[in-house]
Amino acid sequence: FFDSKNRLWISHNLGLSYINPKSSKIETFNEKHGLDMRFLNNSIDGNEDEIWFGSFNGIVKYDVHQKFINTTAPVTTIDNIIINDKQYNQKGVIDLAYGEYEIEFIFNGLSLRNTSGVKYEYMLTSYNNSWSNISNINSARYPKLSDGIYEFKVRSYNSDNIIGNEASFRIEIRAPYWKKLWFYIVVITI
Repeated sequence: FFDSKNRLWISHNLGLSYINPKSSKIETFNEKHGLDMRFLNNSIDGNEDEIWFGSFNGIVKYDVHQKFINTTAPVTTIDNIIINDKQYNQKGVIDLAYGEYEIEFIFNGLSLRNTSGVKYEYMLTSYNNSWSNISNINSARYPKLSDGIYEFKVRSYNSDNIIGNEASFRIEIRAPYWKKLWFYIVVITI
C-alpha cells in the first residue's frame, strides 16, 4: 500500500515497514516502538492518512503523519561503583585515603521502549572535564587515580535521542601528608 507521501507500507511477522522509493530508506516499527504483535500480510486503505493492518491480536490503525518517537526521557542511575575490585555503597561521598585507585562506574538508563537503543555520555571532573563520545557502553573505568576531588557525571539518551536526567557521584582521595600545608610549615621551621 502506498500512502499520501508515496511510501510503500508492508506488514510482516516482525512488524510494519515502509520503503521510501525516492531515498531507498527502509524503516521498521516493531515491539521496540510499542507494536507488540505479529502482523498478517494485509492492509486496508482508510483514507489518505490512515492505513489499517490486520494482526493476530486484532486491527491496528496507523496515521501516516504520526511518528513513533519516544518522547519520554530515560531515567539515569549509577548502579555500582567498584574501587580496586571492591564494590562500594553509592550513598554520600566516598572518602579514600591516599593511594592509587582504579575506579569503575556502572550505570543505566531506564527507558520503557527500545532499551537496547539507550546511549550514554559521561565525564569525571578533575580527570577529564569534557563529555565522552555518546555510546551504548554502560560503564566507565578510570585507572590510577591519585589524590583529588572527583565528580562522575553520566546522562542517558533514549533511542530517539531524548536526553534523560544527569546522575552524579563524588569521590575524594585525600592528599598525602607531604602535600599538606602543615608539612610545609614543619619543614620550613626545622
